[in-house]
Amino acid sequence: MSTVPARDKNLVDLYANHGAADPLVVACALDGRERDDLYLIAPEWVVVTGDKAVQSKAEQFGLTVLSNAEFAAVIDAAEGQT
Repeated sequence: MSTVPARDKNLVDLYANHGAADPLVVACALDGRERDDLYLIAPEWVVVTGDKAVQSKAEQFGLTVLSNAEFAAVIDAAEGQT
């Protein structure tokens, strides 16, 4: 949250009931990536969201981001391979 300017209401605006969990999504992915960094072949942490502010914040930290449609396409492709 220290990277979010105080007046920026794109990621979190609790008065408008917007974004209460959004920072948590990014924080969990960052924590998971940090915990897994000790492994030679670490899993990739991906944030899936349609929220542009969350996408931007995740990309700022170097996380891979997929939109909802992109994620659905990955699922559909995987289902076609079974």
